[in-house]
Amino acid sequence: MKKLILIFILIIFILIFMIFFNEFKQFTKAEIIALKYPAQVEIIESKDVIRELKKSVETREQPIPTSYWYLLKITGKNNNTYYQFTEPERLFDFQNNVYFQTTPVMKKVLQKYLVEVEKDNPFGKLMTWEEVDQIFPRMAKAQLRDLETGLTLNIQRRAGSKHADVQPLTASDTKKLKQIYGDKWSWKRRAAILEKDGYKIATSMNGMPHGQGAIKGNDFPGHFCLHFYNTKTHSGNVNLAHQLMVWKAAGLIEDYLLQRSAEEMIAIALTAFSQNDPQLVSLSFVLNENISKLLNYMHTVASLKINCVRKGLAVNEFLVEIEWYQLDSGKNYEEKISLFVEKREQQYLVRPDELILVMGKHGKL
Repeated sequence: MKKLILIFILIIFILIFMIFFNEFKQFTKAEIIALKYPAQVEIIESKDVIRELKKSVETREQPIPTSYWYLLKITGKNNNTYYQFTEPERLFDFQNNVYFQTTPVMKKVLQKYLVEVEKDNPFGKLMTWEEVDQIFPRMAKAQLRDLETGLTLNIQRRAGSKHADVQPLTASDTKKLKQIYGDKWSWKRRAAILEKDGYKIATSMNGMPHGQGAIKGNDFPGHFCLHFYNTKTHSGNVNLAHQLMVWKAAGLIEDYLLQRSAEEMIAIALTAFSQNDPQLVSLSFVLNENISKLLNYMHTVASLKINCVRKGLAVNEFLVEIEWYQLDSGKNYEEKISLFVEKREQQYLVRPDELILVMGKHGKL
């Protein structure tokens, strides 16, 4: 009898083992893939992740709409499972539209491998002026990397109480800055990363020498400005163009746009157009048959100023007064225009049609 009981217990143990073995066998590996830049890493402790994933608790709490930074890919024998996340304590199963709160063990494993993935992250961190002022004080030196071209130059902060007034350190650095701007000085804002003592800080720069310069031999007649999260100009205003580039440099421009009202999107879309930034234009205007005309035409606009925005009579209509300088004609123009906003999914977008009609009166599209 005892022998039969032992045999029965052994059979039960084998069955339990086979169930768990087959359950893990159907999953082969787990990986973290960056969604905003090319990077991925395989998780060695894949079985731990899969086991802890089954313990994760479904949550009904809906987070603020955001774009995700990472993808957790679980490769299975017959199919794959995917989870999006930004912070390792919360996963989004977008296939089933369910959010999960991860266990402490799983969070620790994900954090460990995020360090590896983050090494290839080209973006900077949003930091206030108070924080930046401590990390990058006057006379300090740092590196400035243009987000789009990847070109890097050495700079020194010489002045600035509301933002940083900086200068290229050498003539070679000045040459790189001019190269970033297509070999001509420009007031256009660009997304950049300030790198100092291990910090990577999201910033916005312009490419126009102005004011005073004090570094001899750097061939730069003045200084140029660096703006950070909510920093102000010398007149005390927060500049929208600079802020758009700061959020772009942080890899968070989509998140920023999701939080804007219909009226705010009018100013954002026109500013993106004025800055000749294809990505920002594509993210703020409706992508219809006229968007290619807008993208081709925007390089002929040297500057665009919004004098007034007020609500129109029609639904989602805004009456806007603008003025701009046309490069091909060498003339300034002023126009009153009706612009319409559409709600697409969670974000407002501006229709380009009316802007194209007005611009077409003064130049070839």
